Amino acid sequence: MGGFSLILVLFVLGAAVFGIILFGLGTFAAGHFIGRSEKTRKLGTALRIVSYFLLIPIFAIGIIIFVTAKLK
Repeated sequence: MGGFSLILVLFVLGAAVFGIILFGLGTFAAGHFIGRSEKTRKLGTALRIVSYFLLIPIFAIGIIIFVTAKLK
């Protein structure tokens, strides 16, 4: 069971880092290319939306794990 927990934690951390990187890239693309091209602005917005879809569940899972650990 301990190995499964380690794999789950590493997966969640990896997804969180990936989400933060996507958010940073989306923010950079949206901010750096303002007014240059509609396509690049849409790309930046899309990257931020994808990062939200990754980060929100990860934070929710983290809060649930933290609360359940405190209840034991």
